Amino acid sequence: MNEKVHRLIVKAVMTRMPDSREQVEDFFIGFDGCDRPYLLLPTPSELGEDMIFTIRLIGDRTNKYRFRPDTNFTRIPFRRLRYFFDDKTFFFGPEENMLERLLEGEIYETYREWIHNLCDPRKKRKQIS
Repeated sequence: MNEKVHRLIVKAVMTRMPDSREQVEDFFIGFDGCDRPYLLLPTPSELGEDMIFTIRLIGDRTNKYRFRPDTNFTRIPFRRLRYFFDDKTFFFGPEENMLERLLEGEIYETYREWIHNLCDPRKKRKQIS
């Protein structure tokens, strides 16, 4: 698939409100210029046309095949990501079972609630920087 088309597909899929019934198939791994992996999180366009929230995947120093998700949400420009993977098995295990646990856990629930509060039209929003 053409790299530009793949980039457009990833951006289209990830530009949305996070939901409590997420499917692991709807997520991607993005890599920055230093080849650091990030789990891309659904980010509504109201929070910045070229911005996306991510969770950085941190490699284990003693085992180069083991990664753990960071505990912080990182907001980065989408254009900073160089390439994308939709096969998450390497980072999240067979059948992406670790990603399923992450999506059902407190970290993702907190993210969902935070994004919904940021995008609530009844509240006065401030620019995120």
